[in-house]
Amino acid sequence: MRTGLHLENYPVPRHSIFAVKLTAHAARTSKEILDVTNLDKAGHGVLEVFHRAMQRYKSMPVSESDLVDTKAQRFVTVEEVVPLGQWVQASIDSGHYGQPGRVRSAKTGEVEHIHDGESSATSIVRVLALAPPGATAVVLIFEKVGLKSVSGTVIKPLKAALKARFPALVFESETITETSAWLEDASVEKLTATYSEWVSDRAEAGEAPPISGEYVVVLRPVNGLSLWKRLRSKEITPGKLIGVPMRDEPNEAEVQVTSLGKTKTFVIGNERTPGISELVSDGSKPLTDSDFRTACFSMAKEISLRVTGQKWEGTYEHGPWDDERLKWPGGGSSDE
Repeated sequence: MRTGLHLENYPVPRHSIFAVKLTAHAARTSKEILDVTNLDKAGHGVLEVFHRAMQRYKSMPVSESDLVDTKAQRFVTVEEVVPLGQWVQASIDSGHYGQPGRVRSAKTGEVEHIHDGESSATSIVRVLALAPPGATAVVLIFEKVGLKSVSGTVIKPLKAALKARFPALVFESETITETSAWLEDASVEKLTATYSEWVSDRAEAGEAPPISGEYVVVLRPVNGLSLWKRLRSKEITPGKLIGVPMRDEPNEAEVQVTSLGKTKTFVIGNERTPGISELVSDGSKPLTDSDFRTACFSMAKEISLRVTGQKWEGTYEHGPWDDERLKWPGGGSSDE
């Protein structure tokens, strides 16, 4: 069980990590999931393509980079790429531009710089790709600073680079979720029932006119685990549980549940297993590369066997790449 800090208990800025898996298939109709560490049958795969793609973006002029999103007015550039063992880390500098403005000192309030909208206040956000030998998926662990991450910025060009190298293959990605046990073992912290178009007939109490609006009832149960199991099995409904006079079921019932140190809120009937994530810094001090990697490797040890089919070992965290691996894939396409 992870012992990470609760995401809900800390204000922005905070640093968290979440994970996405990327798999390779021979064709869309094929059920065979390939070894992503050996796509060329010579010991090369997604990690090497990712490394080469990030190095390419790092070295090219910004004016030529398709990472820069001119439509969304978001500047993006790759600052650093580090390959070791069975992982590659990319540090990506990004920020929005397009709106003229001023830069002020947060301490004095003095205007330090006026820009015409062609400047961007950027910050580094990291991503670490890892895959143990024989893995059926690459795990991409993204840093999230407040609400900012680079998952969309990275995954699209990575898939394009993979497709260029292995045109006969199909590459798919999806967010890695908690296990089904997360939802099974959750405990209800709060149940909120909302009755729309509620009319309170105060005329019966000698008062008029009637008051209309939404009627919201909040229940904080003593035994949340037992209640969650009864709600999921439909042994009891929110309406019967709350027992509002003259009304059956609420128009909407929302439940806040906690499991494995993480709190999520769902509309009853639309429960879903949440994506795996960890808070790694509450923003009180800078998150170093070492801190980021330690958090990533800790997550990898927990989820790798379930997600990739292979355990993540400490030995995979070390070891320089040789020249051949650093330079692969060079150019051209695979004959796969």
